[in-house]
Amino acid sequence: MADAPRIAAYRSDPAVARLQSWTTYTLEQAEALCRTMQGRAIDAPGTWFQMAIVLVDGGEMIGDCGLHFPGSGEPGHGTEMEIGITLASEHQGKGLASDAIAAIATLAFGPLGKQSIRATVDARNAGARALLERAGFKPVPGGVKRVMFKGEWCDEIDYVLRAHP
Repeated sequence: MADAPRIAAYRSDPAVARLQSWTTYTLEQAEALCRTMQGRAIDAPGTWFQMAIVLVDGGEMIGDCGLHFPGSGEPGHGTEMEIGITLASEHQGKGLASDAIAAIATLAFGPLGKQSIRATVDARNAGARALLERAGFKPVPGGVKRVMFKGEWCDEIDYVLRAHP
């Protein structure tokens, strides 16, 4: 619960929220997220698991990474996971999200035994697309979808990182 004010602060930044599913993010929403995560097991089918991104030096929370584990009947159940990353704007462009993705890939392809990691990115988010591509993610053939997002049409691109390319 101690992380809730920090989560609300970076998630409510308009530059961070612009291409995320929310527009504003309140302290109450951050507290609810923290309560939801308390006691949740990683890799529970059909759930999202939020992991904090913290600086090694000092332990400051600078963002979070959502890990989605497909449930029974969903494509990729048991073999895949999906990720989404939120990073405070003052920490973007420093390689920290790359470090977080590398750590998540080590977890996914090691102890969790996943075969692939997926991510969906708004095509306008050049920074996130470059981040995924630097990490070895490849666009999924035919994985561009036209969607209505926050009142406007945009393209989303599906990416995948495989354990054994």
